[in-house]
Amino acid sequence: MKSVHAKFKNNPSSFLTKHMSLITNLVSLLIFGMSFLTPVYSKELSSIGLFALSGALTNWIAVHMLFEKIPGLYGSGVIVVKFEAFKAAIHNLIMTEFFNIKHLESSFSVEELGEKIIGEELQDFIGRINYEELYEKLLVALLESPVGPMLAMVGGAKILEPAKPFFLETMKQHIKELVNKATKDATLKQSIKKILSSENLIPKIESVILTRLDELTPNMVKAIVASIIKEHLGWLVVWGGVFGGLIGLVAAFL
Repeated sequence: MKSVHAKFKNNPSSFLTKHMSLITNLVSLLIFGMSFLTPVYSKELSSIGLFALSGALTNWIAVHMLFEKIPGLYGSGVIVVKFEAFKAAIHNLIMTEFFNIKHLESSFSVEELGEKIIGEELQDFIGRINYEELYEKLLVALLESPVGPMLAMVGGAKILEPAKPFFLETMKQHIKELVNKATKDATLKQSIKKILSSENLIPKIESVILTRLDELTPNMVKAIVASIIKEHLGWLVVWGGVFGGLIGLVAAFL
């Protein structure tokens, strides 16, 4: 009980959203129970509570049946039972909407994409360069080279220490210039264009997608779908209780 109270205290909106189905059913049951305790509007409360409970409860069962197989109830566990159809739908969605060659061509030019890919990759490369390590290795190379004894005579590595900041800044600037030049390199862009325009590109992408989809199990598909919509399906239970209660109110006056 303490853990439930702590969760509600820390994030009440999240708690209510996660348990909205249970709360709706309990509120409906409470209204129905109140009809036996009060002499005032007992008929109306009974009708509202009973209709609200029936609406919320049946919607909750329907949501539960989407994800779980219930013995004896045909059509339950549809997501698990029809997971092959879900996999096919995912495949069709990806291939027709995201990797349709005409759609890609209309969204951007191959030249622009090639330049973008080259730029992003090279910028990422710049970010991973350890200039300090580069300086240390250059220093070792100098000390082990024929000029090493000459440097040793005038102080060795210490004599070069003041030049370290200048070296690091110069290397960073020079590599950035090389990257900017490479980004617009016609040969690299042509290579990217050739790859993206290849007739084998789409089949290769499709092969990767099919391989990944074949690894999916019914429970994995259920988890994917549940992570997207299950929480929001709780509103079906809430509105089932609300509209059920309104119908009950009308029925009480008929």
